[in-house]
Amino acid sequence: MSDQSEQVLLASYVKQRYLIILRGTILFSLSSLLLLFVVMSPGVQIMTNEYSWLPFVALLVLLLGGLEFVDAYVVRWTGQFFLNIQIAIMDTVIGVFMLAEMYDDPDRLTLLLSSYLIIKALFRIAVALKLNPPHKFWSILGSFVSLSLGGMIWAQWPFKSVFFIIIALCIDLILRGWSTMLFGFWLNRSLKQGKLRPPAVQD
Repeated sequence: MSDQSEQVLLASYVKQRYLIILRGTILFSLSSLLLLFVVMSPGVQIMTNEYSWLPFVALLVLLLGGLEFVDAYVVRWTGQFFLNIQIAIMDTVIGVFMLAEMYDDPDRLTLLLSSYLIIKALFRIAVALKLNPPHKFWSILGSFVSLSLGGMIWAQWPFKSVFFIIIALCIDLILRGWSTMLFGFWLNRSLKQGKLRPPAVQD
């Protein structure tokens, strides 16, 4: 991507910088809180369901998918639109499947979520390398962590457990929230330093 195209793309997010910071903070905080609850009460059951924490993770993924549709709308004038739409659709579909499949075959759930983490991590690495966004290091590091967690779930190592799957998903969401916060802070700082300007209003 050329420097000019990159500036146009990043400038598209400038007006949304405070919402991006808020979104990253909420995702990071909720995911961290959920991870704490899962670790403190791994055996909690709601309505005799052993997957009690999974619906909360699924709702977070669905929320993230909805916010990513907003991202796609913000950059609808750029080539990034199609990438954002793909990410949004993936998260939304996986969130729905998590809610639908959590009472079904655990092996199918394991395959679904391990594939989700692996594919999403590879996709994020490819996008980071192509677009060279700010804080690329954190994006790639978080993606490699998610890729490793997905591989561990696939291999059922160190153990086969829905508890570990939920832990892995929480960590993935925490890392994505952290990267989003950093991106929002970078946008705000760059605007104040004159490195970026809000885009002209388009019909």
